[in-house]
Amino acid sequence: MSFLSGKAYYRFSQIFGVLLVPATLLVLFGIRVEDKVSSPGIVESVDQLIVRSAIKETVAKKVYKENGDHVLKGEIVVEFEDVHGYRYSAEKTSVNLQALKDTYERLKPLQVAGSVTEAKIREMEFEIRALELEIKDLREKADRLLVRSPLDGKIINVFIKEYEMADVGRELFSVSALDDKYIRCMIQERHYSYIRPGMRVIIKSELYNYLLYDVYHGRVVRIGSFGEQYQDEITYRVDIALDPKAAAALKVGSSSMCEIVTDEIPLFHLLFLKRGSR
Repeated sequence: MSFLSGKAYYRFSQIFGVLLVPATLLVLFGIRVEDKVSSPGIVESVDQLIVRSAIKETVAKKVYKENGDHVLKGEIVVEFEDVHGYRYSAEKTSVNLQALKDTYERLKPLQVAGSVTEAKIREMEFEIRALELEIKDLREKADRLLVRSPLDGKIINVFIKEYEMADVGRELFSVSALDDKYIRCMIQERHYSYIRPGMRVIIKSELYNYLLYDVYHGRVVRIGSFGEQYQDEITYRVDIALDPKAAAALKVGSSSMCEIVTDEIPLFHLLFLKRGSR
């Protein structure tokens, strides 16, 4: 009886073995896994501006905002020292202008009597106009000493510190609006050929939970054509559009891990065929 049981078991094992191989292959080829390119990304706004200095050869007196601070349109972010004396010159010229106007008002009636020539009056009028334009220019330059935010939003980067020198065109800070967001990633050159517009992106963020990330979704919308040198490698910019849930939840300036789904491959290929590391 035990012999028959052993023989039946052996026969069962043969049949099971014959069926197991194709079943296993069917599973390995039937199950498809996502092949991904991963890269950290930063949430940015479509309305992002870099504010530059409009004053030559000056010094930062005070920096009122830091990276990540919220700011209102017109709020002062950087204040420069008035090393050129714009405010003092404007006040001094205003005093001279008032004195000239007083003299003009006193002499103009004398033109009728012939005591003052018309040429003299016209010369004074010209001088008054010139001083008014000079004061306007000085006050505009003095206003530029207070660098304000051009929009409501969030400070992304402050590029200048207090007591640092600045000249015309020096980058002072970047500010981003709080709506119309997207994610900017920098992809390594070896991954560049795998990325295509429209590819699905899985976005993992620890913005609200440092122990367990939240998952959002997006799509690749733009791929840079020119590489940028970063340390010892070339990287390419990839912009990712956010779905409504991600756009509502993610904050400008926050970081996330972006997994761009480049392909879906059989599990067999992943386990047994050599593929380049991504």
